[in-house]
Amino acid sequence: MIRRLTFYTLATCLFVATPALALPPVWTVRDADSEIVLFGSIHILPPALDWRPPPLDAALKVADDLWLEIPTDPGTAAAALVAPLARLPAHQTLDGLLSRAGRARLRRGEETHGLSSAALQTLRPWMVEVVLSGAQAAKQGANAGGGVEQILTADLGRTARLTAFETQDQQTELFAGASPRV
Repeated sequence: MIRRLTFYTLATCLFVATPALALPPVWTVRDADSEIVLFGSIHILPPALDWRPPPLDAALKVADDLWLEIPTDPGTAAAALVAPLARLPAHQTLDGLLSRAGRARLRRGEETHGLSSAALQTLRPWMVEVVLSGAQAAKQGANAGGGVEQILTADLGRTARLTAFETQDQQTELFAGASPRV
């Protein structure tokens, strides 16, 4: 009887389920003379996504500082920093680092996203992950110019100081230092 009731309850939930409205959380930490508002962000978003929670907008209106993960300045030569660290040594290929199952998953990803196998073979695993993630996001309509950081920076005006926790160099070095194990 309990199994039947559980089955009917789950079946009913599946038929009446509706999409959830889920705005990202905003955390606030205060002491006697300061307030810090924490908000997680993502670098690329689909253009029509409604992601801005009202508490975040309220905090930005009175913010003295906006701290981001990395600078959003398009003048940063990110590609020039990444390229030397993203490539495998000349004697290695990505396939040589992957298991048979890993190579099969890579081929599916290449086909799904129309990516060049030859180009990916020269890249370190962390960079291939970045490329595949970016291709998946682009396929869903997202673009790097429409990420949370870019939108907030554009909306911020110059009422708050814009600062980053790390430089593009530091983040690239962090990725490049990732374990080559795949």
